Amino acid sequence: MDILQKYVDSLIFTLQKELEYLENEDSILNIYKAKIIDRKVFQFGNIISFKIIGAYNSNKTVITKKLSINKIFKEEENIKIFFHLENTYDGIKTKIICVENDVFTCLTSTELKCREVYVRLEGSVYNTYRILKRLKKIEIENIYFDENILSDLRIKCKSEDTKIEQNNKEIVDFNEDLKLKELNFFENIMDKFQNLEIQNENENFGKILDELGDLINYTKLNKNQQRSLIFCTKNISYRIIGPPGTGKTKTVVEIIKILLTMDKSVLVCGPSNLSVDNILSCFVESEYHKKNKTSLFRLGSISKSLKTLNCYNLDKIASESVSFISEELNEAMKCKKIDKRKITEIMKEMKSRKNKFSKEKIKATNLVFSTLFSSHKIEGLKCFDWIIIDEACQALEAESFLNILLAKNFILVGDPYQLGPTVKSESKELKMTFFDKLKNVPTFFLNEQYRMNEILISFSNSYFYSNQIISPLKNNFKFFSHSPILFIDTSGYNSDEMKSNSSIKNIFEAEITLKVVKYLESIDNKHDVGIITPYSQQAIHIKEIMPQISFPIQISTVDAFQGQEKGIIILNLVRSNEIQDIGFLSDLKRINVALTRCIHGLVIIGDSSNFAKYQFYKKFFDHLYLHAYCIDPYILDALLETN
Repeated sequence: MDILQKYVDSLIFTLQKELEYLENEDSILNIYKAKIIDRKVFQFGNIISFKIIGAYNSNKTVITKKLSINKIFKEEENIKIFFHLENTYDGIKTKIICVENDVFTCLTSTELKCREVYVRLEGSVYNTYRILKRLKKIEIENIYFDENILSDLRIKCKSEDTKIEQNNKEIVDFNEDLKLKELNFFENIMDKFQNLEIQNENENFGKILDELGDLINYTKLNKNQQRSLIFCTKNISYRIIGPPGTGKTKTVVEIIKILLTMDKSVLVCGPSNLSVDNILSCFVESEYHKKNKTSLFRLGSISKSLKTLNCYNLDKIASESVSFISEELNEAMKCKKIDKRKITEIMKEMKSRKNKFSKEKIKATNLVFSTLFSSHKIEGLKCFDWIIIDEACQALEAESFLNILLAKNFILVGDPYQLGPTVKSESKELKMTFFDKLKNVPTFFLNEQYRMNEILISFSNSYFYSNQIISPLKNNFKFFSHSPILFIDTSGYNSDEMKSNSSIKNIFEAEITLKVVKYLESIDNKHDVGIITPYSQQAIHIKEIMPQISFPIQISTVDAFQGQEKGIIILNLVRSNEIQDIGFLSDLKRINVALTRCIHGLVIIGDSSNFAKYQFYKKFFDHLYLHAYCIDPYILDALLETN
């Protein structure tokens, strides 16, 4: 009990340091200029979609420092919209309901007819504050937490304040060989994974498979997917490491089927709407759900691209349950037969009935889907048998811990070599996730990937995954009949970057990107294309100059593209300057995300000389010289002329 209290106190302490930093930052990075790109008027309000196009400090001066624009707001955070930079007090309070790529969507009761607005940054402070509030409400004596798991977690106390400050100032030396550290971490996992005993002949599991019959795709799973599936019958918490394209979502859906067949209640969570809705979509399309008509609900907002799932949205269903009161109220208001005090009473009654309806449904169902943020609606209602947290490596440690308390056992699914949680301060402790810390929890590694062929995954496989990934796919696609990887090296050309608002762009790389797209069109490309870059202004610039193309194209930042895939990826590295600054690309996880989004082909456009002093990138470009078709812009032009 004392250890658990110390652990909770350590989480509170670390988050309080982050909150102090955020509150200080908010006085500097305070106001954002937004361009409204879409608006829809509905009976209950207006859905507004916008993009961030600039930032100002509290003195109304343009901010020129680097900002991760696409990470400013998170789903379900409160924001304030106002119309004039001079007046930041009067405005509209609303909530972000969806974040997709670099587009933010909110619902307002006021119709916004203007093209540009200003948005006050409140989200990060609000979200951190809510997590802190939930942590402080924990009653240690009323919860159970496995001591074996607790022993894995490094406990920090207030006396380490000075040490934390020193950690915050640490700078990673990218000239040192980080590979050894990464391999040691991965080899330790693999040793434990190989020694993990699983009884394939488990009699109980055999009965479950017989009962499910054709409703489960057990025989279509590979060996390691099957092993991670069998283990859920043991009532022991565990982790699943799933590199890109290894079938994490499919595996999770099969696990859900097994647990429901065992009459277990399951809570499925993730850090974003998209992470949750991908699993929900896959589950409701399964034969298992179609036959059994599984009772399930989704808490919170649903991704804009998956609105077909709205029939499972508990908020929407609860609203429909009191719609008759709403209709009567609307009629009475039209006829002016009701006073304001009565309206307030009726609104309170509607809210009370909705809450009661939602609570009863949550208690009665065995399957609930929710973001980590929205799961507070479940607290105190029931304890699930299992919680599955997808994309667990993107969640703050405190967020994962709070959600794990909602169930008896957990399964954490993620990839420690993809981008982690968004942390505004430089706190090393906050960047460590719950997933990262659980070194002694049983761990399964999904090592067969079905997204790209061996050449496309080869660098990430050798550098990040200790060559453990198997790629059975064959791929006949090649750029200019040479390789599925095309590297266009701009070093020695006039390819300097330039600052644009709070970001960076490289016009020369954007022009080359356009040429590559036109080349793909000339060869009658049938694959969808993703153009990704570390910097939002580069993405914006490419969108502005991109003509109408015959195949689908998505243009966004690397961070926004995590979890997605496209037939062909075109990566702009952007950085080209006299001091060899590489900015966001000093985060090795970011480049791993960028390299693992493609299915058939990968184009990399960049100035190799700008990365020459970094050991990691030296190995990366050496790898490209061996496996990619490497050309310069002049050769590209010559090839396009003869093509």
